[in-house]
Amino acid sequence: MAMAIAMALRRLSSSFDKPLRPALFKSTSLYYMSSLPDEAVYEKEKPGVTRLLTHKLLILLSSRKLDNGRGFELIPSENFTSVSVMQAVGSVMTNKYSEGYPGARYYGGNEYIDMAESLCQKRALEAFRLDPAKWGVNVQSLSGSPANFQVYTALLKPHDRIMALDLPHGGHLSHGYQTDTKKISAVSIFFETMPYRLNESTGYIDYDQLEKSATLFRPKLIVAGASAYARLYDYARIRKVCDKQKAILLADMAHISGLVAAGVIPSPFEYADVVTTTTHKSLRGPRGAMIFFRKGLKEVNKQGKEVFYDYEDKINQAVFPGLQGGPHNHTIAGLAVALKQATTLEYKAYQEQVLSNCSKFAQSLVEKGYELVSGGTENHLVLVNLKNKGIDGSRVEKVLESVHIAANKNTVPGDVSAMVPGGIRMGTPALTSRGFVEEDFAKVAHFFDASVKLAMKIKAETKGTKLKDFLVTMQSTHFQSEISKLRHEVSRLQMSFSTCWSWMDDRWHQLMDPVSRMRVLALLLPINPANLVRTRGEMETMMKNFMKSHQTLFNPTKSSNTNKNINYQHDGDGDGDGDGSTIPSLSPLAHSVLSRSAKILAVSVQELQRRFDAEHEADSQQLVKHTRIFLEFCCYQALHHVITNRSDYLSDKDFRRFTYDMMLAWDSPTLVLPVNDSPQNETSISSSEQQGEDEDGWSLFYSTTTSMAVQVDDTITVGREAFARIAPACPAVADVITVHNLFDSLTTSSDSRLHFLIYDKYLRSLDKIIRTAKNTQGPLISNLQLAEGEIILDVDGTVPIQPVLQHIGISAWPGRLTLTNHAIYFESLGVGLYDKAVIYDLASDMKQVIKPELTGPLGARLFDKAVMYKSTSVAEPVYFEFPEFKGNSRRDYWLDVCLEILHAHRFIQKNNFNETQQLEVLARAILGIFRCRAVREALCCFSSHYKTLLAFKLAESLPGGDMILETLSSRLALLNATPVSGSPRGKQQLRLSPVALLTLCQLGFTLQKEANLDVEVLAFGDLWAGETNPLEIAVKQSVSDTGKAEAAQATVDKVKVEGIDTNVAVMKELLFPVIESAGRLHHLASWEDPFKSMVFLVLSCCAILWGWTRYILPSIFVWCAVLMLVRSKKMPLEAFRVTAPPNKNAVERLLTLQEAITEVEGLIQTANIVLLKLRAILLAVLPQATERVALLLILVAAVLAFASLQHLILLVFLEAFTREMPYRKESSGRWLRRLREWWVRIPAAPVELIKQDDKKRK
Repeated sequence: MAMAIAMALRRLSSSFDKPLRPALFKSTSLYYMSSLPDEAVYEKEKPGVTRLLTHKLLILLSSRKLDNGRGFELIPSENFTSVSVMQAVGSVMTNKYSEGYPGARYYGGNEYIDMAESLCQKRALEAFRLDPAKWGVNVQSLSGSPANFQVYTALLKPHDRIMALDLPHGGHLSHGYQTDTKKISAVSIFFETMPYRLNESTGYIDYDQLEKSATLFRPKLIVAGASAYARLYDYARIRKVCDKQKAILLADMAHISGLVAAGVIPSPFEYADVVTTTTHKSLRGPRGAMIFFRKGLKEVNKQGKEVFYDYEDKINQAVFPGLQGGPHNHTIAGLAVALKQATTLEYKAYQEQVLSNCSKFAQSLVEKGYELVSGGTENHLVLVNLKNKGIDGSRVEKVLESVHIAANKNTVPGDVSAMVPGGIRMGTPALTSRGFVEEDFAKVAHFFDASVKLAMKIKAETKGTKLKDFLVTMQSTHFQSEISKLRHEVSRLQMSFSTCWSWMDDRWHQLMDPVSRMRVLALLLPINPANLVRTRGEMETMMKNFMKSHQTLFNPTKSSNTNKNINYQHDGDGDGDGDGSTIPSLSPLAHSVLSRSAKILAVSVQELQRRFDAEHEADSQQLVKHTRIFLEFCCYQALHHVITNRSDYLSDKDFRRFTYDMMLAWDSPTLVLPVNDSPQNETSISSSEQQGEDEDGWSLFYSTTTSMAVQVDDTITVGREAFARIAPACPAVADVITVHNLFDSLTTSSDSRLHFLIYDKYLRSLDKIIRTAKNTQGPLISNLQLAEGEIILDVDGTVPIQPVLQHIGISAWPGRLTLTNHAIYFESLGVGLYDKAVIYDLASDMKQVIKPELTGPLGARLFDKAVMYKSTSVAEPVYFEFPEFKGNSRRDYWLDVCLEILHAHRFIQKNNFNETQQLEVLARAILGIFRCRAVREALCCFSSHYKTLLAFKLAESLPGGDMILETLSSRLALLNATPVSGSPRGKQQLRLSPVALLTLCQLGFTLQKEANLDVEVLAFGDLWAGETNPLEIAVKQSVSDTGKAEAAQATVDKVKVEGIDTNVAVMKELLFPVIESAGRLHHLASWEDPFKSMVFLVLSCCAILWGWTRYILPSIFVWCAVLMLVRSKKMPLEAFRVTAPPNKNAVERLLTLQEAITEVEGLIQTANIVLLKLRAILLAVLPQATERVALLLILVAAVLAFASLQHLILLVFLEAFTREMPYRKESSGRWLRRLREWWVRIPAAPVELIKQDDKKRK
């Protein structure tokens, strides 16, 4: 049987003896390859298996080849399998379906499949030196996690108990994991799991605590296995615990199975009941798994009967048909090859070298001052604790990755979050497979140390605390220089070891733009293995010659669709010469964009360049800038031609791709960009690289399908500046004022890099919104009786599950809410029909107020989901409620769009614009609302406040937003300017066109008299190549001020505390100087120390008599000014320390609140009584008291009239300060008592409370 399988695999693998030859010179993008050695296409007479590979797949495969050999692979769970294994995995064994087991298949024709699987089972038992009478094995499981779950379901019942090593302490998800609030692993959902942990002081498993926990938890199964434990398991100790609890011992040796097979570490088979393992880690096989299980005699019970293991049938049934279908026969074939290799002496020597390398690696790390969890290693991996270095594993992992060292962050004992782990896990199997020995791993430790030190330097200069802040700082020029230097050193070392792609280094990444580079590599690498042994110089020459001969391969993907008479495709030869372009070093993508622009304009690129040169002077010193300006010039011309000749351009996918290519070309206009001039040096990290951004928790899932697609999309993306320069050229797509906010909204899931997937989705959504708005006009115009030029912008309340409720008084009624560019309309829902619409005007100056408000049943203020409208045209405020189960996004959206229209009309009223200018302002607001709707519906996000997509709302909310409106007003004033003769650029400076209004007209919307406008002037638009729009300058200035305001507000939010007692404590501490000063004055006024009080009295009297009191306030102000100036030169202010009061529970906080309210109520009552008594005195309710007060007032008036102010102040001071003087204390007390008695005898003026009539609508 073994001979038959070997012959079959040899025949199946014969196609790998010769290279597969892609049809390089075919026009098609597909390569046709047969499994037969010399066939390139399928022929009917010669049956063969045909495979189709696209360009993109070749790019991915070639990229993975390059990635395997360009750096250090230190992830302990990864390895390089042999060519023989890959040949078996890539054989025709993958084409057969074989549900069932050998000899018992559901499908026919499985003779050789049965032989292959049986051979694999036999070799598995031989590799681990197991007796077939005592052990069986299932080789069909697809991976390690499913294998473990298959064992659980086979041997346990739902909610049976499992114990395993805790995930943060080195365990694995497939062993169960849950937090205090969420069950993360499916194992913890279907079974009850309890972790055992390491002794954090030693780093070893705490077997004593494990035994105690098992006694309390009484598990049915205990797992002995880990993914990040550098020591050997004490299987004998765990076996004793299992015997005591009558539990099953499952040994998961996924990481160490290769070491066990070689016999270089103790085997778990002597103690375990079931053993699972993956096959692709240290075992060096394909990606699969195996489940070993005991069989045969288990024990003889007390009655003398033999008890046998019953694991085999249960586990086999759990695998199939329980949890998976047919096996992957190609994987089983590859595993059979790997298991045969595992029995060789060379394999044992390899595993011994793995252990020796890991020991040397750990020793080198310790010598460099690194702390290893458990102090060292006894297997293939090390776990480095970075806490003593003051940095976490996430940041170090990013730096290692940037220098081509693949390691993975990992939790260490004491970590509180899996997303901010404190360690790095590294292993030696992969590099040992490449031939690394002990001295080489000493060098690897040096590179690791250099990377950690670099990460610490980056962290020290990072301003924020988030991982994304660290990544932004890492992109700075001086750090990129250090990273490049270290990456080059890593590359030099790895090139000394065997790999088919060791010639590739960073220099090749600089030869061309990323798109072209990837296409070249995808085509070059599969051509001929002989290329792989060429020198670097030979490869460079080959690549350049190949690029020169096949330039057309570098053009962007072309769509076969054409629309009307406008062609966005480039079908030239691509060499850059035939079209007359004389700009050197033009990138292929930029050249393609220029050629397509010229074709749209029906002119040559040479003619475009002639027009450009006539208006712009060449700048040889700044080639990239000059090229970008030329690119902008051509793009603006082409876009103008498109949007003025077509109304459906947004629905054309070629147009969407063309505009996106414009932005890509703007980002990379030349083949090689200077380091400090390339927008690619901005933050270009995909969202998958910022998985630690939210460092307070973790998520194992994507939030949306769009987010998932963006994170796996590895194509080139667009930066902020490119989007800001190109997108506003199409007024429907973006506005100069809000373009940066629009970019932020589109890149929320990709960290400031715009993917075509998102851009295309946004434009398709915008097109849908505009079409819906046009289709809505007809049916609603008759119901609403709209005025001329009034456009419906949005409608809500038409879906029963999302009603809109109008609250007036205590009544509420559902209906349909409609927003136009002049008013809000509400139609109450009657019996099957809508009532006549009520109009709430936004265009006239009626002192309208629109703001968020609380609403609820019968006028109760309960839910923050309403918008209030108030004006002089309505008797009482009207509330529109937008019910929804979670949040208030509907309300926020309607609040913003209503305010946008209101602000636009107020802007018009303030500046007294003429009709054309008014319509341009309203058109800008309308297009902004359409864009806001498109982003909201396409990406399910809505930005408000400083990030809003509405221009006038943004200007009202930004600090200094009035400058934006003033700039816009000055730009609108140019709409009436008289055109002059001269160059188009001179005309543009003196006359602008109403671009938003004309765009709206072109899209099919009708406003007042816009048909009379001069469409020709749109050629100049509101953008000019190479110049910054004044609106953009004003916005940037306001945004910079906004950053300061937001930073200040962040400090305010940070110091806000909850609880009355806590706030009182903070206030007392802040007012301590005032309170202390008042206390000292009170101490002096109480005459407890007569000497000090007398000195203070004499000095104060002298100051008053000599007129020094007028200098008191100026002196205080000068002293404060000097203190502030001196303080500004010193270190930043330290945190203000306040001793917090004891924590109180909810009941105590309620009691405190009640006491505070009672005290406030008492103060108000006392104040009211004082006022009522004063009223009684003034109105002579008690004549005797009134007469005395009148006489007193006359006396005081006489004193004020004849005495000087200085003497009055002195008199008041002496009276107040000497009241507690020993000579006056007794008489003062007697007079105060008489005064209080007199006050008590004064009656309060009468008060009658009248109940107000409820005039609210019912």
